[in-house]
Amino acid sequence: MKTKANKRQVHRLSRLAVAERKTHRALFICIFLILSLPLCADVEINSDNFPDATFRNFVKEAIMGNANATTLTTDKINSTTKISLNRKGVADFKGIPN
Repeated sequence: MKTKANKRQVHRLSRLAVAERKTHRALFICIFLILSLPLCADVEINSDNFPDATFRNFVKEAIMGNANATTLTTDKINSTTKISLNRKGVADFKGIPN
């Protein structure tokens, strides 16, 4: 049979478990938000970062919207989720990790 002291202890432990879950949830949210921050910076559009001229021009024109663009911005990097280069003649895809 449970005594009053046992019931209080069970209630106290239950409150601690709830507090611990809330703490874990808050910690998870903080970690998620930190990891969601952009980890990239602007990338210069040049032959070092994009050695294939066709791919480099695609980045300038299709992604940046300006054939004279010199920098691939963080905003464009983060907002670009899909590119299609079928039959474009790109031989070197270096620059995609940027």
